Amino acid sequence: MGESCTYIAQPAGETATMGEKVLSTAVSEEEIFGFLRQFGRNTNSFLLAYGGCEWFRSDNPSGLVAYVRSGHTCVVAGDPLCASEDTLAVLQAFSRHVGNRYRIALLLVSGWLLPQLKQAGYGAIEVGSDPFFDLKRWAPRGDRAKKVRSSVNLARRSGVTVSVYRPAKGRDPQLELEMEACANAWLTGRQGFTMRFFSAQRPLEWAKEKRFLLAWHERRLVGFVTCSPIYARDGWYIEDIVRRPEATYGTTELLITSALESLCEEGFSMATIGISPFANLSHDPQHPGRMRVICIALAALRPFYNFRGLQHYRKKFAPSWWEPVYVAFWPDRVTPRLVLDAANALIPGGFFRLVRGWIISCVRGILEWPVGASRRIFVFSRVGFYIPLKRRYRLLDSLALGVGLAVAFILASTMYQDVRGSNTILSTMDELPDKLAVLRIVPVISLFLAWRFLAMLARDWQVESIDDRLREDETRR
Repeated sequence: MGESCTYIAQPAGETATMGEKVLSTAVSEEEIFGFLRQFGRNTNSFLLAYGGCEWFRSDNPSGLVAYVRSGHTCVVAGDPLCASEDTLAVLQAFSRHVGNRYRIALLLVSGWLLPQLKQAGYGAIEVGSDPFFDLKRWAPRGDRAKKVRSSVNLARRSGVTVSVYRPAKGRDPQLELEMEACANAWLTGRQGFTMRFFSAQRPLEWAKEKRFLLAWHERRLVGFVTCSPIYARDGWYIEDIVRRPEATYGTTELLITSALESLCEEGFSMATIGISPFANLSHDPQHPGRMRVICIALAALRPFYNFRGLQHYRKKFAPSWWEPVYVAFWPDRVTPRLVLDAANALIPGGFFRLVRGWIISCVRGILEWPVGASRRIFVFSRVGFYIPLKRRYRLLDSLALGVGLAVAFILASTMYQDVRGSNTILSTMDELPDKLAVLRIVPVISLFLAWRFLAMLARDWQVESIDDRLREDETRR
């Protein structure tokens, strides 16, 4: 993979038209890495070097801000790269730069920024926690991380070994080809969605700045982890955790523990395995409605990602401490447009494209195999089609929602083609034939069922994932 990118700092309020020249200022790679090495305290700071964003540079005080424009919002990736005492001044300069046309949202900012953000009139919502390991003291014993130790021992007994690869000491093209093949096999079977800035799978980009731990089984590469530097904190972010689908159980646990031990031997002080969204949230008594927004967001995203399972996976490594992570926004007001703009900035193709892809896959499953499709819809949405869990996961609510949406689909088809066979488009609900007049109430019923479904997910967002419950049932048997 190449290591050349183009970084542009362009005025947010200007757009280029035919025959019109827009002045832009290039930000060199050396400048970006200079700011990262001096001010990169955020876990995801190194990922900004992958590009895909615009840059705003402040000369007095010195600072750098990475952002993208999404709708009417400028979405900033992480913390501004500047001295902590200059954060407020840099953000004020950035606000003047984008003008009044845009709102500002800062995604996954660190907690130490909160006092300065509130002083500048920003609002903030806690959206997750970052687990950190004190490498000099982390040595969990007893019940702490016992599941991790069991998985590590199982992988070692199966013959899995770990080696360290440091491209800065010399690159191995053949080994990197094997790593790319392993990463492609992992991505092929991976579910969920990729977030721009914060979960870009580019393990070999800027490889000389990274460290890799490789897992081998019978002389074949079966997995690896990528360690990216957090320069300003003398720490590392275990960014990519990759394994082949057929890898031995416990391979990832062995890789992560080996990475922590290797970094400790090299004299580094801390490491993290990445943010856990919606984990360890604290209640904000001043803004109770914002917690409802978080619950609704979690309910909307549960069909696409198992956040609860990710939190359990992070916790089983027994981190030394957790640090809260926030989304900040200016002005201090949460609106649907702000939420949608932030989601579209994070998700390649936008949130609605993600939803459309999920709906199309479910409809395709219905056409291919109704029974399999129903199981896919319920299990994929974490609602559950497992009969012993029907009380907890409200199977009847899910079934009612599916029936309501199916009838709404029939209604939409009817509106585009008259039952007499003509191609006339029905412009109003009043033009429906008398025999189908009862369908006028279907949209209302569908909306009510959808609202009830989301409310149910918001109430039960702390329920364990289906996979964890199934494993518990198997253990009881």
